[in-house]
Amino acid sequence: AIGRGAGSLGEVALDLATATVGDLRGRGVLLIGAGKMSRTAARRLRDLGARVVVTSRSASAARLAAELGGEAIERTAIPEIIGGVDVVISSTSAPSTVVSARDVAFWQARRSGRQLCIVDLAVPRDVELAAGGIDGVHLIDIDELGERVAGTLDDRRRSVPEAEAVVAAAVASTMARLRDREGAAPTISALVAHAEAVRFREVERTLSGLAVDDDTRRRIDTMTRSIVGRILHAPIDTLHSGADDPEVARTVSRIFDLQPVDGDA
Repeated sequence: AIGRGAGSLGEVALDLATATVGDLRGRGVLLIGAGKMSRTAARRLRDLGARVVVTSRSASAARLAAELGGEAIERTAIPEIIGGVDVVISSTSAPSTVVSARDVAFWQARRSGRQLCIVDLAVPRDVELAAGGIDGVHLIDIDELGERVAGTLDDRRRSVPEAEAVVAAAVASTMARLRDREGAAPTISALVAHAEAVRFREVERTLSGLAVDDDTRRRIDTMTRSIVGRILHAPIDTLHSGADDPEVARTVSRIFDLQPVDGDA
């Protein structure tokens, strides 16, 4: 459970918005402000298939809208587009509210009172608290978001011991496989070196008496490497699986008359 649940304000905000108005695919979302929090939410909204409209007092609104394939508008144009919006996310650095309850009431009149989710991510708040009392409006503020994030993080902390046990088991399994490979490595290296030496010698002996171009030579080289790889697959796999039994490596060495090779080889 350590990976479950939204762990950031932006993720929780979108989860709550989805719970309020349903699937955001094709839905209109108005972002008021184009700062870091808005950018994070906007990219997630794009992934969810929402139609994003951005308004900000700075030029960053146009840049963000262009990045998302959305639309940038002036603040005064909100009444013109609000009818096609189901979610409003506000995150500005304004020192006081930028959306009044009167604004929201006007929006709802233009929207025929449909369900509207307003997420206020700003500190101090962007949206007048009384806006949450207007029919059809679900106002989510930073305090509610913070409580939900804290609850998720508490759940994740309680899952840490279980997660650590999963990691420990995976590490132990991986280290065991690495030890097996290290035990079989010298014999595998000797086997590969032996097969490559035979392949190279036979290819050179055969081609030395033929007039072949570079492309043909490369093709023959590739083909013979592939043949050797296929032949060696089974004995190498046997060496890996039998790494704990020294007799397996000794048997392979006897069969192929292998000579030890150093690391550089």
